[in-house]
Amino acid sequence: MIRGRDSPPQNHRITKSLSLAAMVQLDTKAVCLHQYPLKDHDAILCLYTETAGLVRAVAKGIKKPTSKHRGAAMPLTLNTVSLARRQSALFTLRHYERLESFPAIHQAIERIAVGSTWTDVLRWLGQENDGDSAILFDALLEALYELNRPQTPWVGTSIAMHLYLLRWAGYELDTERCVISGVPLDLDHTPLQRFSPSLGGFLGDIPPGTSTTAMDTVKVSTSTVLLLNNPFDTRFYTHAIKAHRFLAYLWQQQLEKPLNSFDFLQHLLEMTDLTTIVADQSAHGQLARA
Repeated sequence: MIRGRDSPPQNHRITKSLSLAAMVQLDTKAVCLHQYPLKDHDAILCLYTETAGLVRAVAKGIKKPTSKHRGAAMPLTLNTVSLARRQSALFTLRHYERLESFPAIHQAIERIAVGSTWTDVLRWLGQENDGDSAILFDALLEALYELNRPQTPWVGTSIAMHLYLLRWAGYELDTERCVISGVPLDLDHTPLQRFSPSLGGFLGDIPPGTSTTAMDTVKVSTSTVLLLNNPFDTRFYTHAIKAHRFLAYLWQQQLEKPLNSFDFLQHLLEMTDLTTIVADQSAHGQLARA
């Protein structure tokens, strides 16, 4: 039979099957890093997932008060998510379930600010379909659980995680030896250390004959370097502001863009009496506000 112009296509079942076959389903654990608003009540969620690395997913109607997906957009929470997409399209959020809300983080603005710097870094550092995403995801979860412990100093947890993320980005900061000679830095008698952005390390005793005229250097206090050496040594927590300013500088060098989340954390550090941090020998320490 010859099909007329207005007759329905006979291969609609095949078309439907091909359409279903092109659908990609992803069920995984995820931490929400950020959300980007779309028109009406929709948003794009930036997620770091256990199995697929960095993923962006459209969450339709998520900004409606009655949306059952509203909780999926809350940063610094652990969820299981069900996502789907067709070829070359963004994922769409189909379902989510809360696994961990990290209440101690969300009850302290300092801890929220610390976590926000991590998520800010991951938005630019993470990659989609990263084969090593599970390793970085586990490190993020471990840091969030540590940050969620009220007895753990958030200053130390913040620094330790950023040093880990820098190593993940391929940058190993040596805070003990000269980047040129390998000779240990004088951290006992020298109040200031010289950091070379072009060489990516500190300068100590340089071999004779080495030209330093073309080297750009930044001065960093020795106490800041000592804090970077041991983020949970509360003796140096009065230098937390300088340490985070230096970390923000390193990230700007690595990502070639400033991270605005560090500005808010710096503001909170400036408002905090860091001399009230008392060492706790049974754990990492305890932070008290003045």
